Amino acid sequence: MGNVKREVSPTVEVDEFLTVREVASFLKVSEVRVYHLCEEELPAFRIGRSVRVRRSDREDFIAEQLR
Repeated sequence: MGNVKREVSPTVEVDEFLTVREVASFLKVSEVRVYHLCEEELPAFRIGRSVRVRRSDREDFIAEQLR
């Protein structure tokens, strides 16, 4: 396939994807709790068997909890 360069438009905001472990560490909860949150109220998606959460979704979730 060769080397393919992909450029992101400067007007498009790139969001970072976090692992369950990273989210759990940040929130100071167990990974199991994060999996439960992903099933209930924290937006997440799967890549194969891995679960990822957008950093902005994590921040939105925290803001909602503080209301």
